[in-house]
Amino acid sequence: MKRRLFLRKVVGLLIPVAVLLLPPFARSQVFPEASIVILAQRVSTLKEPFATARFVLSATTRSVKVRIARDALWPESSKLQVEIGVVLDGVEHKVTGGGTGGVRLVKGVEAPEYSLQFNLPQYRRDGRMKALGEMGEKLEGFVRLTPLKGDMDVHMIVEAK
Repeated sequence: MKRRLFLRKVVGLLIPVAVLLLPPFARSQVFPEASIVILAQRVSTLKEPFATARFVLSATTRSVKVRIARDALWPESSKLQVEIGVVLDGVEHKVTGGGTGGVRLVKGVEAPEYSLQFNLPQYRRDGRMKALGEMGEKLEGFVRLTPLKGDMDVHMIVEAK
């Protein structure tokens, strides 16, 4: 029993190191928990609400994350609302966040991006936890950007785990 616990601890410590040693493109193929980039898109002169086309998500997806670069094209005077939506068999689940442009400091260091992450709900069925996508037939996602103040160019990356 003690040996099994020891091996679990050792293996648990080695796997994250092995993931870091792999090149980025191989991480998602070997370890399903690694992020997979679903969409990389630049939206020029964002003045009106913009929504991506729906994208298909894996049934075991645990989270969706939107990253937006904080560069000179997102001025300090502008404000943006970001919404991540996940649709399962026609039922929409979503999370909304917002940010302003310009330079932001996190613990004294300039933050290169704004990010919003949606951790999908999990449910207990038949004695085990199941991801939202395992509860239905089709899991899709979308991102909606709504400018609240000012004009901006936005470069966003959408990832799933």
